[in-house]
Amino acid sequence: MDSPEAGAIIDSIREQAETGNVDMAAAAPGDWERLVIVQPNASPEDVDAALGFQWDGSGAASERVTGKNLPGVLLFVTGDEVLHSADFDAAELYMKCSDGSEFTRAEAVFTALQSDELAPGPALVQSGTAPEPHCRRVFGQ
Repeated sequence: MDSPEAGAIIDSIREQAETGNVDMAAAAPGDWERLVIVQPNASPEDVDAALGFQWDGSGAASERVTGKNLPGVLLFVTGDEVLHSADFDAAELYMKCSDGSEFTRAEAVFTALQSDELAPGPALVQSGTAPEPHCRRVFGQ
């Protein structure tokens, strides 16, 4: 289940993406330490392994990433607690251009790439890194 702040987090990411840069610390409130991106078809065990602890919401998060229209969940984590959980749709936000699925708060700064060829929404690439090869083809980076 999304946290109450999920809608505001996704809205902030979308708004920031229009400027070309997204700072997750500005999008998600609180003192979270790391961002974990749950990709499509992740099992509850995959979610727990990515988090490094057993989370009561792993099963629900796993169920949410199995539908074709909802490819992922952003988890904002401190210690062994998930502070925020926010679903994202690849039509609005493409999160597979960066290498990895876990970022510290300081690393969770992204460059937004735009391309109507991939999706109407932006692709986020960790700032200072090159996009993955499949993203370079689509976004011409």
